[in-house]
Amino acid sequence: MSTQSERQSKQELIVSYLTLRKAVGILGLLLPFMLFFYSLFKGQGVQISISHYYFTEMRNEFVVVLSLISLFLFCYEGYDNDKYYSRAAGFFGLVVVFIHTTLKCRSCMPLDITAREIIHLGSAALFLGLLGYMSIFLFTKTNDLNKVMGVLPPKKAARNRVYKVCGYVIFLCLILMILFFAIGSIKAKLCVYKPVFWLESVAVLAFGFSWLVKGETILKD
Repeated sequence: MSTQSERQSKQELIVSYLTLRKAVGILGLLLPFMLFFYSLFKGQGVQISISHYYFTEMRNEFVVVLSLISLFLFCYEGYDNDKYYSRAAGFFGLVVVFIHTTLKCRSCMPLDITAREIIHLGSAALFLGLLGYMSIFLFTKTNDLNKVMGVLPPKKAARNRVYKVCGYVIFLCLILMILFFAIGSIKAKLCVYKPVFWLESVAVLAFGFSWLVKGETILKD
């Protein structure tokens, strides 16, 4: 009787974790589309970055969605020490929300580097970097049986490829954003195209898709 109860409890735990992963993935996919279509319907063009929607009518939606993603990350356990990485990502996500960017960089002019701006940009970079790391190095972990056999099930192997691609996409976007801010000549030429918004959007979409796969919405065993 106790064995049946333990199995039921374990099954409920698995379902709750899959649901949590799906929720994070859906929110990650939802945010960039939500902000883009808002700009499209308003006819004002996209903001310079996702963070700058804090100063638009989409402020509440931006804050709620990113806060939910961050809180879900706090609740995620994963294998071994995965929870420390996910909680760190959740922490930096909340810092991005509550220590928001300033209007001073809205026009894509050189940044007024204040302590607040450094904290915001640094937290955003760490948030994305941790999500990329989790996708490449944590999501690809497997159970002890697969390790002993040395062969991954076909669906797990396919999921691992997706995780790695998504993680590398996140890191690539992060590197390109750093180069954009660091090299003045590139910034002056490309600023009108709002590259930070598009790169952030691609990175967040990659993160969301990775978590959807982790939740077994796609490529389920």
